[in-house]
Amino acid sequence: MGFPGRPPEQPQEPSTPTATIATMSVDEEETAPSMVAFPVEEYATRITKKRFGQYVQDRFTGYHAGDDIEFADDASRAREIPVGAIADGEIVRVSRVSGYGGVIVTRHAINGRIITALYGHLDLSSVTLRPGDLVTRGQFLANLGEHESTETDGERKHLHFGLYEGSDGRVNGYEAAEAGLKKWLDPSVFFANGG
Repeated sequence: MGFPGRPPEQPQEPSTPTATIATMSVDEEETAPSMVAFPVEEYATRITKKRFGQYVQDRFTGYHAGDDIEFADDASRAREIPVGAIADGEIVRVSRVSGYGGVIVTRHAINGRIITALYGHLDLSSVTLRPGDLVTRGQFLANLGEHESTETDGERKHLHFGLYEGSDGRVNGYEAAEAGLKKWLDPSVFFANGG
């Protein structure tokens, strides 16, 4: 992967989508498989309450530093909602965090940049991965936590998904000032641009 502070991996056959895309011309890239995947099904259509950059005054106050993908409807509450890795990368954190319940943080090398992804409100009992484990695009990370449980820190069943460039380890879901959003990437724009 080539992450700072990790020894380089042994060379592999160029069979991953990343290696294939890197060798294509611009015209060919338009039809190539993406290096990134949505973390949950129906990502765009289920962002109905809190979007990136939205000012919120409820349990928390500030500018939302991610997208909330909602699964609090009756049909979704009754089933497991799997959450997957957005790209090939590494697990950097699996823990319980106040305000989220279960959290996983992953780090990815995408288009020459280090991108960190935060997945909040997860059922940690469904997690088998640990920090340092490598993951592939779309690989199962965890199930969403149950609606209004300790797994979601009492919140509705939804995925809080945040992204930023770099690896400084932040897990906050809100920024006090709008200018703080510049430290984050808008996930919807990130996916629309293919990462």
